[in-house]
Amino acid sequence: MLNRRFPLLAGLLLVVLTLGPGCQSLTSLQNERDALYRQNRQLQTEKDQLAMENDQLRSQLAQRAAAPPPTPTPAVLSLDGTGFAGISGVEVDTATPGEVTVRVPGDVLFASGQATLSSGAKKTLDKVAAALKNSYAGRSVLVEGHTDSDPIRKSRWASNEALSLARAKAVAVYLGSTGVEASRLDTVGLGASQPRGRDKDKNRRVEIVVR
Repeated sequence: MLNRRFPLLAGLLLVVLTLGPGCQSLTSLQNERDALYRQNRQLQTEKDQLAMENDQLRSQLAQRAAAPPPTPTPAVLSLDGTGFAGISGVEVDTATPGEVTVRVPGDVLFASGQATLSSGAKKTLDKVAAALKNSYAGRSVLVEGHTDSDPIRKSRWASNEALSLARAKAVAVYLGSTGVEASRLDTVGLGASQPRGRDKDKNRRVEIVVR
């Protein structure tokens, strides 16, 4: 009996010895596969995160492209040293080299929808005229009329351009009456074509540009 079992035991031992290295190799492959799987999942997570960040950046760029450009802030200086000191409510803009712009709100000069100077407007323009004669003698003066974009409904003016031109001419005529040479004065009505922002009060104005 022992002699019969010996070949069988020897064969089983041979099978174990033969399969041993193979089992170890299979386990190693499974470990490598699991490691690669985990690495792949991590890379996929990072890829998804980068894709989300990329979408956010694209959305931000699209919003910036769609947004209207910011209104540039003009170089508004103190009235001291410009010759226009002491004029209440007036701004002086020197953004354009070689020019001085005196900006007067429309509400200071005119009633709504009108082109007739108010009594308070004349006091303001008297001071502007004095500076034009004393500090800017000989310089050309362009009087620009500006309005907001609201369409005209209850006024004899056909358009904002016509109203703005009438206002510019009213200011120029008054400046001429104070002694500013008519040859120096010119007028233009720009209507709502050059807004200063969304504030309608700032858009309704007369600008006296000294060149």
